[in-house]
Amino acid sequence: MNEVHLEYHVMHDYCLGTDIFIHAHWSQIVVDTGGPAGAPGNCKWSFEVSYAKGHNQAAFIAPVSTSVTQTASAIQYRHMLAEVQLSASAPSASQIDTDDLEPDGLILCRCFRDPTDLADTLNQVPFLHYVDIHYQTTSMGTKQKAPNFYV
Repeated sequence: MNEVHLEYHVMHDYCLGTDIFIHAHWSQIVVDTGGPAGAPGNCKWSFEVSYAKGHNQAAFIAPVSTSVTQTASAIQYRHMLAEVQLSASAPSASQIDTDDLEPDGLILCRCFRDPTDLADTLNQVPFLHYVDIHYQTTSMGTKQKAPNFYV
């Protein structure tokens, strides 16, 4: 089991009510042969996430777990991005609630790869470069540093 713990601050240019996406940037040192007939295998990245609004407004929610599986490249050192939707206004059990997201919220994340997972057929150890969150922006920060951010 390989894991890393990450924290994300919801920026002041986050566009309220829009979904966020988490993804892993990764590479492999050698061409993988863990798939059928020696083709590249699949790498499964898992994310365990909790969220809380800032400014003493809420406690952290119980963690939710989501994952994304991506077929490895047939080219050595390829920069891969494996992305999954992390929030929704009507969230599934593997997502956080988009309606709770606001500036200064904090997202705690454990990213891990479990090579014993049957969906993970990669027969090597990939290199995780970075994990980040994509979000829609308003292109400008908030007027205030604390709630109500927009007055």
